Amino acid sequence: MRRRSRRKMEREERTERTERTERTEKEHASKHVDIESKRFFFDVKENHKGKYLRITELSGGRSCIVIPLGGIALFKERLGEIIEEAEKLVDAPSSF
Repeated sequence: MRRRSRRKMEREERTERTERTERTEKEHASKHVDIESKRFFFDVKENHKGKYLRITELSGGRSCIVIPLGGIALFKERLGEIIEEAEKLVDAPSSF
């Protein structure tokens, strides 16, 4: 019983922190895409720490990565490289 109330309190604290953070963020741009059973959000935002790109995946749960805009060119370059490799596999026969 005690464990549940502690978990509930932790969940409420996380929710409160998230809501507080969202109130102090400014959104500059937002897009989303649905792929299979997942939805991806791409948001360019700004807060007291600076400007950043947040990529969020929703599929039952929620996970995200945050890339400071100062590193966006390098991120784009590396992502482009890995996408090129992945595209080679799209039509290739499976190796399993």
